[in-house]
Amino acid sequence: MRRSFILLFCFVIALVGCQKSGPKFSAYEVVDLPIQEEARCIEVFGDSVLIGGGKTKGKGYLLQGITSSNDFDIVKSNFKHEVYSLAQHQSRWYVGCDSVVLYHGDSLHKLNRYWWLERDWVSDLSKHPIWNMASGKKSLTMVAGGKLAFGVAYNSEDSARSWEPIEPENELRAVAKTDDYYETTWIAGNGVFKKRLLDEFIDFVKWIDLDLDNEFITDLYFESDASGWGLTRSGKILSFKSGGSEFEVKLDGKSAFMNHFDFDENNAIAVGQEGEILFSTDGGENWSRFQLDDSIDLNDVQIINEEALIVGDGGAFIRIQLSSFQ
Repeated sequence: MRRSFILLFCFVIALVGCQKSGPKFSAYEVVDLPIQEEARCIEVFGDSVLIGGGKTKGKGYLLQGITSSNDFDIVKSNFKHEVYSLAQHQSRWYVGCDSVVLYHGDSLHKLNRYWWLERDWVSDLSKHPIWNMASGKKSLTMVAGGKLAFGVAYNSEDSARSWEPIEPENELRAVAKTDDYYETTWIAGNGVFKKRLLDEFIDFVKWIDLDLDNEFITDLYFESDASGWGLTRSGKILSFKSGGSEFEVKLDGKSAFMNHFDFDENNAIAVGQEGEILFSTDGGENWSRFQLDDSIDLNDVQIINEEALIVGDGGAFIRIQLSSFQ
């Protein structure tokens, strides 16, 4: 009897696991990066591709290539901590690392460490990474924080000479910003969703709370100050209206830990652990699930020239033609 129960339990677990993922997908190319350590982030600036990563609790690296090639040069391989995020703001480069270590400079080959001032420091963020950054015409915002710990959002309007910190009592993961005059900014994470507003009459900045039913948001994208998208840890896709005060679930969460997504005019793609991919051909209205043949943890993705460029575990760089999903 006990043996029958165990077999039934294993069958149910296997069935649930099968329902979690989509069909196997093999139409992709895996390229080994010159540094075989976890690739955490990827950003595209014009024809240039930047990839950051490193060894957990070890040194970080930064690679540079071009969108049409699989060859990458090592820009720097000895950052003090693992690289988690990259940004370009007002012609300067910013590299966010573990333990809230930040590098910046006019050239990728001449990056200097930013030393936090006492007024910027709001809590002990040792071993807490700078998860993400968002750049607008006037300001740069980044989010940091550790697992199951308080997060911090930093906003700078003077090229990182000073910062406006805010510390929600929740883990932060995501940030998005509009590129208009008011530069509305959103931050989100584990049970927290906030919006930064600039009052046009009194030039006063305030943060307001938005209700998300305690969802854990890992990425945000807003195409305007009215509408945008959210990705949850479990793989839910949320469509935001009215600046984030209203949302609709476009896809239920049945995935492994989902990390990041990206959009172009027609397509959207989200990536996560164990090779999990969510894909949309109609701008996010409808989504399909796919599972890479290789069980690689996928950390970040960028869409460029009808291709998805993905980075992940073990220094993996993956190219997928978007037409392969159809």
